[in-house]
Amino acid sequence: MKCKICNNNSSYLFNKKVLTKYEAGYWQCNYCKFVFVHDPTWLSEAYSDAITKLDIGMLQRNIILHNRLSTILKKWFSPNSKYLDYAGGYGIFTRLMRDRGFNFYHFDEFCQNIFANFFTLKDSMF
Repeated sequence: MKCKICNNNSSYLFNKKVLTKYEAGYWQCNYCKFVFVHDPTWLSEAYSDAITKLDIGMLQRNIILHNRLSTILKKWFSPNSKYLDYAGGYGIFTRLMRDRGFNFYHFDEFCQNIFANFFTLKDSMF
């Protein structure tokens, strides 16, 4: 198998079930170490929704990251700064950051903004 990045030889790593129903063979390039699936026929199904129904950690990730980023922004950035959550999904992170007092805005062309209405890139005047 040739690497999809550098076209060098690759070695088989393992098989893994994807989307709970498709077997996928994973390979790693012997040169650049890129890991890839040989023939991911399931990609269109995997990305048919902007956010997969299998993402069970979405809320916890946003809570953890907004706590960490809040600490950094308070210490190192101006309170008047504007921020953009690019590819912001449902707007959860933007909402959490705004609730903490930060001037965050949301942008995601592939996902519906549910939680940060009226705080989009268009609303920001960047």
